[in-house]
Amino acid sequence: MASKKYDTLGQYFVHSIFPEGYSFDTPVVDKKVMVAGLSNLAMNAPEKYVESVTNLKRIGDEVATYEGISVGLDDLEPEYEKRDPIIKKYFDQIRKTKNVEEKNKLLLQAQDELLAITKQHPGDMALMARSGGRGNMPQLMKTVTTPLVAQDWEENIIPWMIKRSYSEGLKPSELWVTAGEARKNTIQGVTSVVEPGALSKIVVHTMYDQVISTDDCGTKNGLAMDVCDPAIIDRYIAQPKNTLPRNTLITPQMADQLCKQGGKVVVRSPMTCEAHDGICAKCYGLNTSGNQVKIGTNVGVRSAQAISEPLTQAMLSSKHAAGITKGEAKEPRGFHGAQMLMTIPETFANAAILSDEEGVVTEIKPAPQGGHYINVNATQYYIPPDLEPLAKIGTRVEPGDRLSTGIPKPNEIMKHKGLGVGRKYYVDALHKVYKNSIRDIDKRHFEVLAKAQLSYATVDNDPTDQIIRGETIHFNTLKERLKDHTETLKLNDALGRVLADSYYEYMAGTKLTPNIVKELKEHSIDTVEVAINPIEVSFLMKPVTHAPLLHQDWMARMAHQYLGKTLKDGAAFGWKTDVHSYHPIPAFVYGTEFGRGSKGTY
Repeated sequence: MASKKYDTLGQYFVHSIFPEGYSFDTPVVDKKVMVAGLSNLAMNAPEKYVESVTNLKRIGDEVATYEGISVGLDDLEPEYEKRDPIIKKYFDQIRKTKNVEEKNKLLLQAQDELLAITKQHPGDMALMARSGGRGNMPQLMKTVTTPLVAQDWEENIIPWMIKRSYSEGLKPSELWVTAGEARKNTIQGVTSVVEPGALSKIVVHTMYDQVISTDDCGTKNGLAMDVCDPAIIDRYIAQPKNTLPRNTLITPQMADQLCKQGGKVVVRSPMTCEAHDGICAKCYGLNTSGNQVKIGTNVGVRSAQAISEPLTQAMLSSKHAAGITKGEAKEPRGFHGAQMLMTIPETFANAAILSDEEGVVTEIKPAPQGGHYINVNATQYYIPPDLEPLAKIGTRVEPGDRLSTGIPKPNEIMKHKGLGVGRKYYVDALHKVYKNSIRDIDKRHFEVLAKAQLSYATVDNDPTDQIIRGETIHFNTLKERLKDHTETLKLNDALGRVLADSYYEYMAGTKLTPNIVKELKEHSIDTVEVAINPIEVSFLMKPVTHAPLLHQDWMARMAHQYLGKTLKDGAAFGWKTDVHSYHPIPAFVYGTEFGRGSKGTY
C-alpha cells in the first residue's frame, strides 16, 4: 500500500481498507466502482468482506462527523460563459429548422453538450453527484445550466428550448412547458409503488413451487455461453471443457482463465434442469453467499424477490432522478419495459414482425399508407412506418424469423421456435432490460422465472387418443410421452422430425429446422434422438398474470386470482391437490404436518 500514490486522503482511506488482491485499479472510486468491488469481495472472500465493510462504515462516520460537506450559493451559480454559447448555437439552428424531428434531434444534441459541461462544475454539489453519494448530474444540470427540453404526458419531446436554469428561475412560458412533466412526476411519485407491488405478488405466485428438490438431476445438457460472460460464474460445467470435467464449478479465477482461452462453455442452468419437480442443486449452482443450496430451499421465492425489488426502485427513481430527456426509445426500458415482456399485452410497443411460415422473401415494396409490404411465398406482411424491413429479396426465412426491426414478442418466439428457444429469448430480453435500465442482477433469477412460467403446451393431436385435443399439459408429461417410442438418427436425416431429447436450448418437442440442424452441427452433434409418431403440441406462453392458472393443483391456484374460475374448473375436471407437494400453499392451508420434507416437499 505504501508504494501507491493517491491524490487525496480520502482515496488512501478507501483503498487501504480493502485486502490485497481486491483493491481498485483506479484511484478514483465512485459509487459504481465501490459496489462492484464490494460485490466481488463478498462473493470470493466473505470473511474479509465483513471486516472491510465495518471499516468502511467507521471511516464514513468519522469523515461525516469531522469533515461534513456544506452547500453554498456558489454551488448553484450558473456558468454562463460555458452555457450561453451552446444555447445560442443551437437556438439559431432550431429557429431555422421547420422539421419537428430535426428540432428534437438538435435539442438532444444541445442537452448532451450541457450535461458534459455540468460534469466539470465546481463545488460540493457536483462532487457529491459525481461520486454517486447524493443527487445526480441531470439534477445538477437542470439547476445550474438549464433543463433545456421537457416532455409531455406521453413522454414525447416538446420542441421548445428552455434557456434558463432552476437557480435563475424559469420564464412563465418555460414554466408552462415544464408543468406537464412536473405534474406527471408528482403523480408517478404517489402511485409508483402500486404497479410494481402488484406485479411482484404475481411473480411470487408464479414461482412458488421452484424448490431445490434433489442434488443432481443427472442431465448432461445446458446452455452454451461465451466464456467471457460473467454469468458463467458459480455454475457447474455441463459438458467437459478442455481439461475441465463435467460438474466442475466455475469460480471467478477459473472464469478469467477460460476467458483468455476464448470460445464457449456449456454450463448447467435452471432452464434446462431435468428434475421432475423443482430444480436440482447442480443446475442452480451456488447461492449469493457462494454456498451450495440445500434441498428444500425455495429458490423460486428468492428469485421472485430479487426480480421484484428493483422494479419498485426503478419506478421511484424515475420520479426522483430528474432524468434528462432522451429520444424515442427503440428498446424496452425500466419498469414498463420489464412489465411489457412479462405480461405481453396486445399493444406491444415496437413489436417486430415475424414470419409465420418457412419460405423465401419474394417482394418488398413501399405501402401507400406508409411502411412496407413484404411477401414470403404468397403471404404478405405489413411493416409499419416506425419499423424498417430486415429481410431482403431472396432471403430464406423460418417461422419466427424477424422480417423487420423492433422487439419480437416472447409468446410469438415461443409459438414458432419452441419451448427452449422461447425460454432463452425471454431470459435474455429481461436481463437486457434490467442491466441497461434497472439493475444488473444474476441471470439465473430470470432462468428460474422462465422455467416456472414457460412449462406448458396445448395438445393439437394425440395419435393414441389418450389426451383430448385442446388440453393443457405440463412439459414433463410431454417429455414422458415423447420418450415412449424413439429412434436415433443422423442429424441430416432428422430434418423435420420432433426431438425426443433436449440439446442445448432445443428441448424435447422442438421440430428440427434447417437452422437448428446447422447450429447443432456447429456444436459437433452428429446424431439426435427423435420421437416416433409424436404427440403434436403448441407451446404456451401466458402473461405472468395468468401463468399460475395453468397449474392444475386447485388449492395452489387459490393463492392467485380468478378464484371463481378455479373452483368451477376444479369441480368440472375433478382436480386434486397434493398437500405434500413442492408448492407451499396446499400444505400451509391444510395445516397438518406443515414443514419442509426430506425431498424439499412441504
